[in-house]
Parts: sequence; structure tokens; C-alpha cells
Amino acid sequence: MKYIRPLLISILQIITFIGLYLLGSFVLEQAGIHGRHNLAWGLSVIFGSYVFSIIVVVVNYVWILRLSSRTKNAIYFVGIALFFAVMMRDIGYVPYKVLFIMACALIGFLSKYLFDKIFR
Repeated sequence: MKYIRPLLISILQIITFIGLYLLGSFVLEQAGIHGRHNLAWGLSVIFGSYVFSIIVVVVNYVWILRLSSRTKNAIYFVGIALFFAVMMRDIGYVPYKVLFIMACALIGFLSKYLFDKIFR
């Protein structure tokens, strides 16, 4: 159970991130707010999803190590900063979409604390 719980929490965080992104994209599409939809943005979203998934899984497995809470939170902050740094390369191209995906990722990252409380 020690190694299953971080995997379950990682899967729930990834579902939260992707679900929020798809829901927000659907709402914006229905509202008639279209941005630039092209191959570059689609690849950026896929790449961002992969990076998010890898960071979440690694951080959740590091979380079960016997480290102080300050160290764990620092590692978590580094993971969030790494994701934001990866996504910043598109900020000049489609700034609102990048900020939207960063907001979805931030909620996905912070949902770990909620899922930790639920699955304790």
C-alpha cells in the first residue's frame, strides 16, 4: 500500500489537470473565444501534459521518503517551478492559453494536499 498510494494520488492529480484543461477549453470554445489552434499549440499542450505527469509521479514518490516537511515542500515547489519554466517558452506566442494551462497545472499540483487528506 505504501507504493500504491502515491501512484493513485498521481493519477488523480493528472486527471484533475487534464479535466480542468478540457473543461475550460470547452467553455471558452462555447463562448466563442477562439485562439490560435495549430499544430504548435497542440504539441505544447501534449508536451506540457507529459512534463506535468512526470513531475507529479516523481514528487509523489519522493514524498513518501522520510524527509522533513520543509524539504518535501521545497521539492514540490521546485517541481511546480520546473513546469512553469517549461511552459514559459510559449508565453510570447499564446500568453492567455499558457496562463490558463499554468492555472490548471497549479490546481492539479495543489490538489495533492486534498487527495492526501482523503486517502490517509
